[in-house]
Amino acid sequence: MSLGFIEHFENPDQVVAKHLDWLKEGGTLVIGVPNFRGIYHPLQSILDRNLLEKHNLGTMSLGFFQALAHKFDLDIQYLSFLGSFEPALLIPSDGKRSLKQGLLILLIRICLRLRRFEWLDRFNHPLFSSYIMGVFVKRT
Repeated sequence: MSLGFIEHFENPDQVVAKHLDWLKEGGTLVIGVPNFRGIYHPLQSILDRNLLEKHNLGTMSLGFFQALAHKFDLDIQYLSFLGSFEPALLIPSDGKRSLKQGLLILLIRICLRLRRFEWLDRFNHPLFSSYIMGVFVKRT
């Protein structure tokens, strides 16, 4: 299981290959990455652009995961965006903040309260889901 890891590498395929070295045939590999695409990209850019630069945004698409399955001969058991809008994914920078950042942080705090409504979890979409999860089986 690898959650929030591979998106920190320039060549995530090599990291996935290492994961697969430890997995026997028929074994299950679970990979998850945050979704800093969609609505999160412009919002995180306002809060702290440096955080985005620490992530390989190329890993944050279903196409990337599908390509992994093809490249490494894996069966996809599950592949989807997870969760609705998750304000906790957005991280402000430390230090002095601009008015724009302050207003966005206030909006995030309001959204955190709304996030308590579990029925919002039913709305998975590339634009606002906070996570991508792939479950693969190594072919025998």
